[in-house]
Amino acid sequence: IFFNSARATPDLKADWGDQWIDVYSMAADGGELRRHTDCKGTCTYPVPSPDGRWIAHRRRLPTPRRDWEQQSTEANSEVVLTSLTGAPEVNLSRSPAYDGWPMWSPDSRWIVFATNRDGAVATGQLYRVRPDGSDLQRITDGPFSHVQPSFTPDGKSLLVYRLVEWGGTEIGQVAKLPFEGGEE
Repeated sequence: IFFNSARATPDLKADWGDQWIDVYSMAADGGELRRHTDCKGTCTYPVPSPDGRWIAHRRRLPTPRRDWEQQSTEANSEVVLTSLTGAPEVNLSRSPAYDGWPMWSPDSRWIVFATNRDGAVATGQLYRVRPDGSDLQRITDGPFSHVQPSFTPDGKSLLVYRLVEWGGTEIGQVAKLPFEGGEE
């Protein structure tokens, strides 16, 4: 089981943005706890690769960025790969926009994530990228946000949360979208 936790934070009473939230794993019985990141910041949304060699996750970096509302902030949310075998971390999204909610394709050839890099306020779209950071492509469009992707077992479709947000209100639904390039 992969999860994120603030258990390594020096002061657990600190505001959430000041806590050290890292990626951990444990066996289903609660044993074999392992820490996989040392972010000294925030690492969330961990998803292990199908081959068990990598974890895709969101990492907040101390660089200026735009938040979900397209306002400037002091921390950038990126999608990164952390190796479970000692290879260097790979930043897949490389954008000042909010990037998060990564998901591996069942064949390990793609990582899909949500981002608001297109500039619309409170609206994110899905992009796909190869695990080496190449071939970045937008795969959704339109007035709705598409976030929190999950693949069907055959890799040919995505289940996503499709929503609209305005004035503190959010209306959404789960949608099934075809995924081009899955299981070729």
